[in-house]
Amino acid sequence: MHNWNDIFDKNAAPFALATFILACAYSGVSAFLSLYAKNIGMVETASTFFIIYAVFVLISRPFTGRWSDKFGSKAIIYPCLIIFAVGMLLLSQTRFSGMMLLAGAFIGIGYGSVTPVFQTQTISSVESHRVGIANSLFFNSMDAGMAIGAFILGIAANTLGYRSVYVFGVVLIAVTALLYFVLTGKKEKPQYDVSSENDAEEIAS
Repeated sequence: MHNWNDIFDKNAAPFALATFILACAYSGVSAFLSLYAKNIGMVETASTFFIIYAVFVLISRPFTGRWSDKFGSKAIIYPCLIIFAVGMLLLSQTRFSGMMLLAGAFIGIGYGSVTPVFQTQTISSVESHRVGIANSLFFNSMDAGMAIGAFILGIAANTLGYRSVYVFGVVLIAVTALLYFVLTGKKEKPQYDVSSENDAEEIAS
C-alpha cells in the first residue's frame, strides 16, 4: 500500500500550487474561448487564435529555456506572468480580430513559456530518486487546475458573462505571482532542462 510520501513531496509543493492556480487561469481560454468568440461574433478568429498561440509557444520556448539557465528561473517567471496577464486582459477587452490574435501571441509567450519553467523547478526541488514523483505532481496539478478552473470560471461566465472569465484569469495570475514570491524565497538549485519536453501535449491542452 502506498503512503502519502509516494505521491507527494513538500519541496515540490510550492511549484505545484503555482502550477495549479496558473492552470485555473488558462482553463478559461481552453474551455470558453470558442463560446466567447461566438458571443462576440469572432468564431473564425478563435480558430486562428490557437494557431497564433502555438506558433508563439514554439518560438519563445527555446529562448526562455536558455535565459532561465543563464539568469535563473525567477528572471523568466515574473516577466512571463506579466505577459500572460496582459494577454488575458486584452482578451477580456477584445473588440476586433487583431486584438484577439495579439492576445493569443501574449498568452502563448506568457503561459507557454512559464509552465515548462515551473516543471523544471518542480523536478529540481526534489532528490534525484524522487524526480518521477515530482513530475507526476506537476502534471496532476496542471490537470486539476484545468478541471477545477473550468468549473469555477464556468459559474462566473454564466453569472457575469464571458469577459469576466478573463478578468478573473488576470486575478489568478496575480495570485500565482504573489504565492510564488512568498513560497520560493530559497536560493535556486541547479535545474534539469525540460523546457522542450512535451511541447505538443501542452500546446494541445
